[in-house]
Amino acid sequence: MDSYVATAVDAVAESVRTEVLAPVAPQSVADRGARFTARLLDEFLVIAAVAPGLLSLYGDLLDQKGKMPDLAAFTSSIVLSLAPWIALVALQWFLVATRGQTVGKLWMKLRIVRLDGSPVGFARGVLLRQGVIGLGTILPYVGTLLGLVDVLWIYGGETRCLHDVIAGTKVIDVTPAPPARPHREPRRVKALVVPDVIADPEAV
Repeated sequence: MDSYVATAVDAVAESVRTEVLAPVAPQSVADRGARFTARLLDEFLVIAAVAPGLLSLYGDLLDQKGKMPDLAAFTSSIVLSLAPWIALVALQWFLVATRGQTVGKLWMKLRIVRLDGSPVGFARGVLLRQGVIGLGTILPYVGTLLGLVDVLWIYGGETRCLHDVIAGTKVIDVTPAPPARPHREPRRVKALVVPDVIADPEAV
């Protein structure tokens, strides 16, 4: 699964290097389906980054056959197992801080912006938007309820989650506008000149 993460990282890096700022349609709030799909893509990347390391770590524990593993080797295995996840988190934070997009939102042509349409930056896009709810969900009992409220908040009239309200942000659709059709002059039809002989049958 690490190959999926590497492929996603390469695709994002290439997009960042080569993207041309094409004209976009007037800012419109992203629909719930697009946001949900972008979130699924981000969650898939997390699973792809974490699963191989955790499976390897689990295999190492089984090999110990009930014995206490060496602390230094065990700690090293944990760090190496989490390295792809740490790299993915760093990439996601960098994209949010600089572009207002995660990998999933970049794929779905969505962008996080402030309510006035300006960039979110790191403090608002990462610390406020992700950190507050993220820390709140750690709390027992209350955390589960908070996470549920955060998700269901999007069904309000503004189509914003609770973390958007906390950070003062919204998610917009930045799908490039279709190219304008070139203006064409209307074709002029020449008048058909009918000979007098045909116009007046009696003259034949």
